[in-house]
Amino acid sequence: MAGAEINTVNGKINIGKEVVENYPHLADGYLVEELRHFQVLHQKKFLGRALTAAEETALENDIVQFMARPESGFKVFDPKKK
Repeated sequence: MAGAEINTVNGKINIGKEVVENYPHLADGYLVEELRHFQVLHQKKFLGRALTAAEETALENDIVQFMARPESGFKVFDPKKK
């Protein structure tokens, strides 16, 4: 499933059509993740160019660590509790 992505060259955030149509309850989470990426990209002055593979990995690791902290407000999605 293509979830969401941020174009680091122009800063545009795209939420995948499959998410919007089939999993609308997850769309906000995808958007928040990409906004967090945008914030980190802006802070590190990474916007306006393509990222290296190492930079992409570091960015994903940052968001996982951020979302895992209780103060982030994120909760694990349990499909059994829809």
